[in-house]
Amino acid sequence: DFGIAATRAAATDVIAGTPVYMAPEQADGSGISAAADVYAVGVVLAEMLTGAPPWTGTTREVLASKRARPHLEIAGPGIDPALAAVVARATTVDLRGRVGAADELRGLLAPWTTATEPAPSRPRRRGDADLYDVVVVHPRGGDHEDGHLAEALYDAVVSRLWRTHRVRVVPDRPRDPRAPAAAEVTIELGDVLAARAVDGRGRELVLIRVPPTAEHLSTGARAIAMAVLASLGVRDDEAAGEPPGLALDLYLRARRLANRLSGAAIAAAIELYDQALVVAEGDAHIEAARAMALSRRVYYDGERPAALAEAVAAVEALLARRADLPEIQIAAGHLELHRGDPIAAAQHLRRAIASAPHLAEAHEWLGRMLLEAAHLDEGRARLETALALDPRLELARWEIARAHALEGDWDEYERVAHDLIGVARMRATPWTARFAAWRGDLRTFAEVAGAGGTANAVIDTGLGRPMTQAITALLADRDWGRHGATLVDLALHAPTASSRRRSLMCQLGAEMAGQFGDLAAIARLVDGAVDHGFFDRHWLERCPLLDAARDAGLLDPA
Repeated sequence: DFGIAATRAAATDVIAGTPVYMAPEQADGSGISAAADVYAVGVVLAEMLTGAPPWTGTTREVLASKRARPHLEIAGPGIDPALAAVVARATTVDLRGRVGAADELRGLLAPWTTATEPAPSRPRRRGDADLYDVVVVHPRGGDHEDGHLAEALYDAVVSRLWRTHRVRVVPDRPRDPRAPAAAEVTIELGDVLAARAVDGRGRELVLIRVPPTAEHLSTGARAIAMAVLASLGVRDDEAAGEPPGLALDLYLRARRLANRLSGAAIAAAIELYDQALVVAEGDAHIEAARAMALSRRVYYDGERPAALAEAVAAVEALLARRADLPEIQIAAGHLELHRGDPIAAAQHLRRAIASAPHLAEAHEWLGRMLLEAAHLDEGRARLETALALDPRLELARWEIARAHALEGDWDEYERVAHDLIGVARMRATPWTARFAAWRGDLRTFAEVAGAGGTANAVIDTGLGRPMTQAITALLADRDWGRHGATLVDLALHAPTASSRRRSLMCQLGAEMAGQFGDLAAIARLVDGAVDHGFFDRHWLERCPLLDAARDAGLLDPA
């Protein structure tokens, strides 16, 4: 709950957090400080040392027990009493006696920490068992007609290897030459699908070539995985069965479409998922992927209330039946963002990562949320992991660029934007116009936003035609007195089932108001966003177009 829970609670005056780890003052609603995070870490330490959470029972029972105990007392074989005393200080109910900051707690824990260089050319160890790192390189050639099959083979190899307990699949080649990966797998798509595995010394383990058809993917993935595992002396864990060939092909095509930044593409993906379920009725993986697409469609199809109801029905039905599937946890995370509950969204995304750390989308969305909550280092690390797992994630690239733009680090923004996005793409999207406005670069803003080309692009971001037309009209004659009231009203009241979409509409409206100095409109729009679960603290604190409103005391990030 670090960060997002505190930001959400401070922004909306609600009690937010997980009862076992919440500080007593947080549960009482009497304020949040760094000491609340120290308390949570203290509870985690107690759980690590004893093997069990310090409280059980209902929320009411847990909170009542916290108030009755002045601090946590732990004891047991192997627990140093001095370390138990640190836990007690970190979990003291009275703030005057509690460790007040993370650096102080780190200093108190120093006697029980060690820092050593990793042994060269040796695998990491987990307990008594070797843990092997295997690199699986994401295939290139995403525009190829059969690109979805190369991506599916990649996913199948990663999934099979990851389910093996002694193997850790990593997204990129190790940077430390002293600790090479145990094996590496690469996949190429031409007239056939070719996959090659080499060991840590570059010696070929296996090379397979299969026709680019769905029914050959399972055989190819199994051959690659078995060769890698055999070279490591690790037993293969058999994978679950796959749907019939036709259903698998429809599923793979749908999944590729669903990743595009387009409402039309997502709608087409849902149709393909429906066709796949006719062939493979009840297949939980296809149903979970369909639920993910339905949740994403709420943003793009936000003017249709049924879109949210359809997503809720699909997600809740699968959560009741197969909550173990990481895809359904990602779908539930999307859904909670549309409902305006970022805390619940983050919890679902973390569950997805815990059960399937190779799924890039969970890292991507958690990274985006962390950046918005102003946890910049953690957010960028998550997004970089997502891009290493799946280089196609364009929104992850824009979010990294956006963070640098908000920080005013324009040199780094230019580097990231050119390296990750490319000059041609930068000149064809509304994001570039938005960042140019932050920078005060009205020439680029006019070039990208004023030529009419942005109108179609903005629709793709899910704002809807009325909002797009209002922005376009304002940009055409730059007359806020004529268009401002309409723009503000649309941002606050245009039909949408998605709180996430509403928040973005209010943000863009506030930025437009900021260009024309309407401070009252900025405050009104920010309040409207907060009412819909807004938690973009980084934007609120750093967007240059809000400077005048912040200076006037109209915006309070707390």
